[in-house]
Amino acid sequence: MASITIEEAIIVVSTIIATSILAAAIFSSLSRIEASYKSVVAATEEKMGTDIKIVFAMSTSSTTVKVWVKNVGTSRIAPSMIVSSDLFFGKVNNATRLSYSSDWSYSIVNDDGDGVWEPGETLEITITLSSTLSQGDYYVRFVLYNGKDAEYMFSV
Repeated sequence: MASITIEEAIIVVSTIIATSILAAAIFSSLSRIEASYKSVVAATEEKMGTDIKIVFAMSTSSTTVKVWVKNVGTSRIAPSMIVSSDLFFGKVNNATRLSYSSDWSYSIVNDDGDGVWEPGETLEITITLSSTLSQGDYYVRFVLYNGKDAEYMFSV
């Protein structure tokens, strides 16, 4: 009779250990799912808070174009994210991607001194071309690091 009690105790202890291992595995998986969910939510919130609008573009010389882009979202955009953006420019249906620093530069015209592009502030982009602008319709598209974009067409 005593041997049955010891066998039962071993089975009970083994069951408790197996249940604990299973619970630990489930909680670990739930923790990873929660971290992934938080990451997706944060990225979605950031993208929803980011919005821009090109308010005006014009040629200022035969080889220079100015583009003014307003931050109409609620997110602050760091300088490193501005230079990570893509700028496309060219005649309509023939635009190409321009490289930051060699083809375009920027300044924040109504910056409060911190260098961060904040809601309500306007980015002034200067495009320097290697050839002169000819008459026609031009297209400019500015795409932020997270895919938010704005486009504008103007004539020279």
